[in-house]
Amino acid sequence: MSMKLVPKFLAILALLTLAFLAASQATHVAEAAPPCPPCIIDPPDRPDLRLGTRSADPNGAQWRVSFTATNGGTRAAGASQAVVKDGATTVRTFNVGALAEGQSRTFSFDYPKTACSVSLQVILDANHTVAESNESNNSGTISRDTCPPPPGPSEDTAIWRAQLRMVVADVDDAGTDDSVKVELNDNHRTWLDYGRDDFERDSDFTYDLVLTNLSKLDDIKYLRITKEGNDGLCLKSFDLLINGKRIYSQNLAVGRTPCRWLDGNDGHAPSLTVSRATLRAHSLWQQYTQPFPPLLIPREELESRIESIIGDKLHGTKLYWGQISGRAVEVTRKDDHTVHVDLDLAYDLDNWFDPEVDVDFDMAVTCSNGKITLTASNVQVHVDANWVTDVLSLGLVNIAEHYIDGRINDGLKNFTFKTEVGVPLCPTITVRPNGDIAFSLP
Repeated sequence: MSMKLVPKFLAILALLTLAFLAASQATHVAEAAPPCPPCIIDPPDRPDLRLGTRSADPNGAQWRVSFTATNGGTRAAGASQAVVKDGATTVRTFNVGALAEGQSRTFSFDYPKTACSVSLQVILDANHTVAESNESNNSGTISRDTCPPPPGPSEDTAIWRAQLRMVVADVDDAGTDDSVKVELNDNHRTWLDYGRDDFERDSDFTYDLVLTNLSKLDDIKYLRITKEGNDGLCLKSFDLLINGKRIYSQNLAVGRTPCRWLDGNDGHAPSLTVSRATLRAHSLWQQYTQPFPPLLIPREELESRIESIIGDKLHGTKLYWGQISGRAVEVTRKDDHTVHVDLDLAYDLDNWFDPEVDVDFDMAVTCSNGKITLTASNVQVHVDANWVTDVLSLGLVNIAEHYIDGRINDGLKNFTFKTEVGVPLCPTITVRPNGDIAFSLP
C-alpha cells in the first residue's frame, strides 16, 4: 500500500469502528435527542429580482399588459432581460436594465386580443445574468378572463379533494426521473413525489394534490404541468378530478403522435398549460355536479393524501422516500377515533450510507359544528444516532404535527354535514379495523 494512502485508510477504519459502536446502542427517538440549536441562516448579501404587480386589461382589440420588476435584495442588480411568453412562444423581450436596492421598474405593452381571456408568463432575468439570493420568485402569470360564465357548476362549488391522473406513453424514453409539479393558480403548487417509481414508461397513476389556496372551483385559474431538467417525459393523457369526479380530460395522443413531450431541450417545451376558459369549456366541466359529502374516508385515500403532502414537502431537501417496496405511508387503527401513521423516509448523507428515517404519529378524528378535523400528536422520529441532530434540524416533528394535519384539514373544512333544514350536525365517527374512517348520520 502506498504510504500516502495509509492516513486515509486509518481514517476510514476509524469511522467504521465508530459506526459499529453507535449501531450497538438503542435506537434514538425524537424526544430523547438533543434539541436542534438555532438554525437561522441569513440570506446572502445579493440582489433579489422579484416580479411585482401585473395586469392585463381589455383595450379595444388589444390587451394592455403591464408588470413590475423589483430588486428586493441587499445589493444592486446588474442589467438583465425579462421575457414574456404565451405558452412556449416568446412574445416580448424587455431590457430591464440595472436596478438599485429597492428600485422598481414597470413595463407595459399591447398584446393582440384574439379571445376573451389571456394567460401570459413573465420570467425575470431569463438569461440568468444576475446572481440572486432567491431565484424562485422571478416568474409569474398574467391572467385575465372577461368571458361570460359558461354553463356548468357554480364557481363557489367547494373543493375537498383534487387529484391528477397521469398516463405516460409506452414509447422509448417516455418515462422520467426529473421532478414534476402541478399548479392550479399562482399560489398553488404540488410537486408530484410518491414512494414509488414515479412517471415510469407505460404507467397510469392518480396523484392527490395539496389544497393550499384551493377551496372552490373559482380558485382553479389554469392547469399547468411542468417538468424540471432534460430527462424528457412523454404524456399520453391526463385527467383532473375534483371531489373524486372527473372535471377535465385531455388526450395527448393525436394522429401518429403518441404523446406530448415535456422537456427542457430538443425543441420541446418543459410545461403544458390549460387555460381557465378551456377548462370550463370542456364537456366534463359543464356537466359536473357536486357529490354529497363523503360518509367514508378510506384508508387508501388518507394514505394518498399524506403521501402527496409529504412528497411535495420533500422537494429540494435531503430527505426522500425510503424503501420503495410496500407502502411508504401506512395508516392503521389505534382506537375508535384515532389512526396511527408510519412514514418510511431516508436521509441523503454525503459520502456515507443513507440512514433510514422512520416517522410515527397519531391522528385523532373529531367533529365540531359539522366539520371534521384531523389532529396529529405523539410524533416520534427514529433515526441512526449519529445523524439524529442533522435530521431533526429539518423540522420533521413540526412537519408531522402541524404541517400534515393542516394540509389535510384544508380539504376537510370544505364540506359540512347538515340536517335537511341546513343545520350543521356532527356524525358518529368510527375508525374501522382496516383503518377506514366512517361517518354515520343519525
